Amino acid sequence: MSILNKILQEYPDDGYDKAKGFDEALVGVSSRNNLVYSIDKCVKILMDEGFSYEEALEHFYSEVDSVYFGKTAPIFIQTI
Repeated sequence: MSILNKILQEYPDDGYDKAKGFDEALVGVSSRNNLVYSIDKCVKILMDEGFSYEEALEHFYSEVDSVYFGKTAPIFIQTI
């Protein structure tokens, strides 16, 4: 079962703003009920679609991270 399915099963009534195309980069849910995604996993997904590493980073920050805002917006984290 995917992390998204687990979250939706555990918290079915919470409204989430999903990052389209990045379900595999989902790592959890925040204390404020925002979906939380790994930046590294998002970049990897973009690279699997044919972007170079540099292109994937640029695309992520300009076309993904900058698009979502508001209370239900997903959170993107850099894991260490």
